[in-house]
Amino acid sequence: MATIHENAVSKVLFDAKTGLMIFKYEIGNGNVSDEEILTRTENAILLIAKYKPIYCLFDDRKREYVYTIDIQNSIADIFVNAIMKHRIRKLAVILPSNEMNKISTIQTQNEAFSIAKEIFPEIRQILRLFNTEEEAYNWLNIQTGISIKNADSRLNLS
Repeated sequence: MATIHENAVSKVLFDAKTGLMIFKYEIGNGNVSDEEILTRTENAILLIAKYKPIYCLFDDRKREYVYTIDIQNSIADIFVNAIMKHRIRKLAVILPSNEMNKISTIQTQNEAFSIAKEIFPEIRQILRLFNTEEEAYNWLNIQTGISIKNADSRLNLS
């Protein structure tokens, strides 16, 4: 597992062997505009395009901002297109700890399902939200072979 991008508010890791890309937020990422959120989302997609992961995990537990109504559709559209274009098999999101942030993530997922309803109905099997890290890894385990017992040490997630 290699760190492929890091800044003050986030870290991105990639394991070429399993094809797993992990996006993790750090404390202090919350004071941002909708425009900055969209830029961060587009930058994540650029990393996906470059490294071509098979599986993605967005660990949003420390995400401190809300996806406003104004950008939920845009974020959903960006991810639907990325999942289709880059053939991501599974994309797991660990929901934020903050209840409002969690609700905005669920609403954004619903937007993605709505956008993809006609053109890409398989998205319901590819994009999943989870409350815990263990649930997310257990779901990803089907294809990646990662077990929750060694995930923290192997992926340096502690």
